[in-house]
Amino acid sequence: MHLGFVQPGSFWVRGVSCIKRLFGGDPDIPARWRALKRLAIEGHDNDREQQFFAMEVRSARFSTDWPAHWRVWDREAMTGVFRFWTGLLYQIFSNFGRSLIRPLAFWVVVMTVAAAAFLGAHHESAGRSAPGWRDRIATVARRAWMADANWHATHPCVAGYWPAGAQPETQATATDAVGEAWHLAFRNAFIVLDGGGDAAFRSYACLYGVTDYPGQTIANVPSSVAWVSVVQKAFSGVFIFLFGLALRNMLKMK
Repeated sequence: MHLGFVQPGSFWVRGVSCIKRLFGGDPDIPARWRALKRLAIEGHDNDREQQFFAMEVRSARFSTDWPAHWRVWDREAMTGVFRFWTGLLYQIFSNFGRSLIRPLAFWVVVMTVAAAAFLGAHHESAGRSAPGWRDRIATVARRAWMADANWHATHPCVAGYWPAGAQPETQATATDAVGEAWHLAFRNAFIVLDGGGDAAFRSYACLYGVTDYPGQTIANVPSSVAWVSVVQKAFSGVFIFLFGLALRNMLKMK
């Protein structure tokens, strides 16, 4: 006999149905795009292949792939969660391997943020209060565009640092913290780019000073700077790969 009560679980079923209708989730749609992609591959139509792949990934969201799932022991469910987030990031950072501008822009953004972090650590090493993130990013961005040449007076190297071959009276114009922070971030952005031992020593010594040991002088490298370098190189590697992939797709190289 029907008592007018809502059956257990009906709220969950209705909620899932509403989400599917809201996001257009249909488990049959990804398979249809996959079939079209297969036809494009057989017809050697690279443009349609990339387009159908993008639509396949997008249509799978909230139908077969979900941002989270409570059945953590279910391999298929967890694979769907992994596909959801990797597909979303792939879309954001490279438009499914079809954009050259997006990975390049994110690569520049990460390099600028890393240079700002290196500059902030410099102020702490020099015993000065570090400016806010907005000011640091604006500083390194203006320096990258050569908007102002008078940076040496406001961002000098750590006291006690002398560039190789420079005289004390030329220290103020030999190098500066902003230029070295940008130089360090630029080298990290290319991952394998090596400016040489002298260049690395100059950058770290200017930014963070040196420590004298018997028979040698070592440039200081704060742990925060080392971690920022690791993270920057990791992101830079991803963006360089995505840029190369987009270039390959654009040239239709197989």
